[in-house]
Amino acid sequence: MLPPSARPQMRRALIESARFLPDVVLKAIYKAGKAARLGVAMRGAEAALRRKRYGPELPLPATKPPQQFWYHREQPIRELYPERIHPSLFGVEYFARLAASKVTWNRHLEMDGAGANMRLFEACGAGACQLVDLRDEVAHAYAPDTEIAVYRSVEECIEKARWLLEHPAQRQAIAAAGQARTLRDHSVAKRTEAVHAHFVELLRAAPASAAA
Repeated sequence: MLPPSARPQMRRALIESARFLPDVVLKAIYKAGKAARLGVAMRGAEAALRRKRYGPELPLPATKPPQQFWYHREQPIRELYPERIHPSLFGVEYFARLAASKVTWNRHLEMDGAGANMRLFEACGAGACQLVDLRDEVAHAYAPDTEIAVYRSVEECIEKARWLLEHPAQRQAIAAAGQARTLRDHSVAKRTEAVHAHFVELLRAAPASAAA
């Protein structure tokens, strides 16, 4: 019946008191708790034994506050537009929805090196016309505004989305080009070949002693 905030203090007080009991008594409490399936008795006896042998537990080091991204400060989009946000899809249903979309929107995290997420390759591979924020990694994987549509600001994103919806022939051409690039250069087989070639290059450049 203790409030949650008082439970840690009570636990520490019981452990501090129990550490004065002989080891044989604490072990008996542990065995009795195990037999009766009382986890609290087992954990308490074990903690008291550790306290006797190793002293009080040291406080955890202070950690840095987690990095705050833009979406941590915004109201979730599912609450802003509940009639337009649908439950998550996975597997075949997910890829089918990508393929059926007129435009698939993509945005990367606000940090360096976060470009070229999985959605970039999944949407293009499914044959969707993808509208994605321009990053160096994105431009390296696909030709901007040829195999994917790119934007650099919110205003440009809105403008590009409207243009793509109003020009189905150009939208379909971008989707087809992006899918062809995915099948040609970004399949599992192609990526495996690239990784293998990279490791071979590293091994050849390494000193003989290190390679051995």
